[in-house]
This record gives sequence, structure tokens and C-alpha cells, in this order.
Amino acid sequence: MENKMKMVVGAALAGTGFIVSEINKRKKIKELDWKINSMNRSMGAFAEAHNSFVERMHDETDEIYNLISSVVGDNEKQDDELEEMKEEICTVYDHIEELDRIKVNADGSSNQSLDEDDINVIMEVQKINVEDLIEKLTE
Repeated sequence: MENKMKMVVGAALAGTGFIVSEINKRKKIKELDWKINSMNRSMGAFAEAHNSFVERMHDETDEIYNLISSVVGDNEKQDDELEEMKEEICTVYDHIEELDRIKVNADGSSNQSLDEDDINVIMEVQKINVEDLIEKLTE
């Protein structure tokens, strides 16, 4: 009977050891699950922070692009206006040269008389509004 008792006690101890082993395994699994869930929450927070950063950078990049485009557009507009002003100035100088030539002809310094082109130039010069020209040049 003593052997039977030892066998029963041994089986009980083995069973208890098995139960303790299973409890330890389940504890480790629960701890591992908790760690995995914690890591998932951390990764979620990291992903949100990353997405927020990317969105802010995208918005700021758009703002910078729009600002640069605006400045470039303004510069192109100013270049066009300067080109128009240059053309106006060249036209005025052409008219002045033509008037000087006509004046020489009118003074009798030359034997040439006024032709139709000379008369057209004089009439066109008279149409130029000096105030409008000055306003355009000072814009």
C-alpha cells in the first residue's frame, strides 16, 4: 500500500506540476498578449503622429509652392509691363526723331517738302496724350 500511496502522491504531484506548468504558460501568453496590445497602441500613436506630420508638411509645401508661383507670376507681369514701357519709349523717340527731321524740312534747311507720311506722323504725335504717357511710365 505504501507503493500505491507513493504512486498516488507522485501522480498528484505530476498533475499539480502539469497544472502549474499550464498556469505559467497562460500567464506568459497573457503577458505576451498585453505586450503585443501595448505595442500595437504605441504603433497606432506613432502612425497618427507620422500622418499628422506628413499632412502638415504637405500643406506647408503647398503654401510655399503657391507663394513662389505668385512671386514668379508677379515678376512675369512686371516684365511684361516693362516691355510695354520700353516699346512706348521707343515709339516716343521715333516720333521725336521724325519731328526733328520734319522740323529741318520745315525750316528750309533742306530742299525736301513735307510728304503724306510726314503729315501722318505729325497728326499721330498730336494724338499722344502726354499725361497718359507719363502715367504709364510711372506705374
